[in-house]
Amino acid sequence: PRNAYLLAGPPGVGKTFMSRVFAEKLGFPIKKFDMSGYSNKEAIEELVGFAPTWKDAEPGILTEFVFNNPKCVLLFDEIEKAHITVIRMFLQILEDGICEDKYNKRNISFSDTIIFFTTNAGRQLYRDARNENLTLLPGRVIIDALEKDKDSETKQPFFPPEILSRMSSHTILMLNHLKADAILELVEKD
Repeated sequence: PRNAYLLAGPPGVGKTFMSRVFAEKLGFPIKKFDMSGYSNKEAIEELVGFAPTWKDAEPGILTEFVFNNPKCVLLFDEIEKAHITVIRMFLQILEDGICEDKYNKRNISFSDTIIFFTTNAGRQLYRDARNENLTLLPGRVIIDALEKDKDSETKQPFFPPEILSRMSSHTILMLNHLKADAILELVEKD
C-alpha cells in the first residue's frame, strides 16, 4: 500500500478519529471495518468475496470498495479482535499490495490505498502510564509489546509474528491517555 499505520493505545484516545480526519484532509473516501465483526474464520469471505459457485455469492466488501476507489483510506478498527485467518490476509496486502477478489477472480491492487490499523493491544505499555508521553516509544518497543499481549480467552497472541514483521516496516504510533486539559482543548477547537 501507499502507506500503512498502526495506531496503538488505550481505548477512547482518538485512533479512529485520527484516521477519519486524515481521509477527510486528503479528500479520499474512507471505509471503516469494525474488526470485532470478523472474529470467525469464515468472515474472510465477506471481505474478499465468495466464489461464484456458492449460493448467494457476491464480491468482497473490502475488495469491491478498493476496486471502485483505488485511492482510498481503509480503517481496520481494533484489528486484534479479528480472527487469525482474517489477520493473516493482511500479509499479502502489506507485502505485495494485492488481494484476490474470490467472486470476480481478479487481483485487486492496494498500491494507492492508505491503511490504518487500530489496536488496544499492548496494554502493558499504557496501563499505568498516565503521565508519560507514549508517542516517544520506538516502534520496536510497541511491536514487542504487541507480540507479548495475549487474548485472555484463548491465551494466544493477538498477532502472529509474521504480521508484526510486516507492520514494523510501516509507521507505528502509541497514543497517550487523554487528560482533562487535552479534552477541554479539543472541545474548544470544535
